[in-house]
Amino acid sequence: MKGQNLPKPRKKAITFFFLVLLALNPAFVFSGANKELTVRRRLTMAHFGTVSQIVVYDDFSRRTAVQNWDNCWEEIKALLTDLETKLSSEIPEGDIGRFNALKAGESIVISNETAEVFLLAKELYEISGGAFNPAVYLLADLWGFTPRFMLPVQSRPIMPYDRQSSPSSSLPDEQYIRAFTELANFNNCILDTTNDGRYMLTKAGNDITVEGISYSLKLDFGGIGKGYAADKVGSLLKRYGYTYGLVNIGSSSFQLLGYYGEHNKTMDEHSGLWPVNIRSPFDRSNTYLTAYGKNEAISTSGTYDNYYVIDTRRYSHIIDTKTGYPANEDIVSATIIGGNAAWGDAVTTALCIMPLEEARRFMEEQLQNYQVILILGDGSLLSNTSRYQLIPP
Repeated sequence: MKGQNLPKPRKKAITFFFLVLLALNPAFVFSGANKELTVRRRLTMAHFGTVSQIVVYDDFSRRTAVQNWDNCWEEIKALLTDLETKLSSEIPEGDIGRFNALKAGESIVISNETAEVFLLAKELYEISGGAFNPAVYLLADLWGFTPRFMLPVQSRPIMPYDRQSSPSSSLPDEQYIRAFTELANFNNCILDTTNDGRYMLTKAGNDITVEGISYSLKLDFGGIGKGYAADKVGSLLKRYGYTYGLVNIGSSSFQLLGYYGEHNKTMDEHSGLWPVNIRSPFDRSNTYLTAYGKNEAISTSGTYDNYYVIDTRRYSHIIDTKTGYPANEDIVSATIIGGNAAWGDAVTTALCIMPLEEARRFMEEQLQNYQVILILGDGSLLSNTSRYQLIPP
């Protein structure tokens, strides 16, 4: 990763379900050299429209350890609330919500966190050749994959480009596909600083009128925001003194601390690593493989968990902004182990959009220092690592 005022990391549902294995069961107690470590975990469904799980190990026989965990949890919830507000396209008062309301040529001041995510997203947009593109919001909404489609039909806001019954009833009107593809130019989002050192985001380019209604470029950081939140919560856990544990945002973005492996009696190559199960793209009730890591991130994106079928073709929530259509599904699942989760979320989204040969070249040229596991549409695997185990073995 090249720098744009960001440190180089050591390393998008949607929609995948990762299950941390037996080690997360709070009934287990493990003995350390001079202390007993037990596990604590907490869940919240209040952020990013998904479930977040935080797991830590400590000597909870100490009263101070219990209080430390309670304090940490309160700060985690406040952090997630703050990041969701700033990064969500669905919260009008947040940075992205306010930006999306702008017309071409207008600007807003944004937070340092949003600027950091923006710079990382712009870098990944460039190195992926536009495969990762946060300017996808209008196309995602056109195809029926934004949060408003989770609302009951009677209370769902109606847009002029909506299909009459449901998104799965027919394909979108081509004039909107063309217009929204033209608007999905992330280069028309310009980040500058003000005279007093704050970040200012400008919407450049031009608005487009379709059927008498004007439309402007809109951003969706859903393909990077949950990973960024996982990274920030992981850093918070370390600040509170935790060595062992993990952060799971949406079962697709993991930031792993150390693995407390006293209970792990195996001596294979995966010994001492967190096991993370990846759902099968072909049978949602089963696990396809288990990936392994520690003190790093695991991120996954895929086309198979949020989709509908029209005339035997599956249309997924991962949209290729070059064509205006959902991804071609050469790659139905992409997993990256290593570095940070924001980077991994964005790159796995890009990989699911790329044609297979392009993805292969991208792996060779840009991902040499990461562990990559791709599940292809025909059921085969493309990977540069042995840090996974097929299920059943």
